[in-house]
Amino acid sequence: MSPSQQKWAGVTLLALAVLHTLATLAGAGDIVLDMLEAGWWRSADPSDPLVHGMQVGVFWSLMFGGMLALLGWIFLGLSRGVAPGRAWAGGFGVLCLIGAVAVPVGGFWIGLGLAVWLVVKDGSGAGQQG
Repeated sequence: MSPSQQKWAGVTLLALAVLHTLATLAGAGDIVLDMLEAGWWRSADPSDPLVHGMQVGVFWSLMFGGMLALLGWIFLGLSRGVAPGRAWAGGFGVLCLIGAVAVPVGGFWIGLGLAVWLVVKDGSGAGQQG
């Protein structure tokens, strides 16, 4: 993939992330507010019988928007010859932390561990640029 194709893919993914997230908030903002008012803890945990199915759907829709943005960010960096760096790893970590709080029985804790490792590691790649 050429740098211009990588840039186009990155911009497209970022735009899609924004549109996807805005559409979710516009269509289900009341559910997000309910989740926030409840404290967010286990607010999208499907194993909790008090969690409504729409909360789970809205949660995953927002997570998908966040992941699209992170993927777009990677493509934009690659188009400039820059590997994902500490800032990207921090964004990934925040997304994983939000997910881990909302679904504590899920695998977001593993992603959070990876993000912390990427932020603190020495050497090339994630610990260097971006």
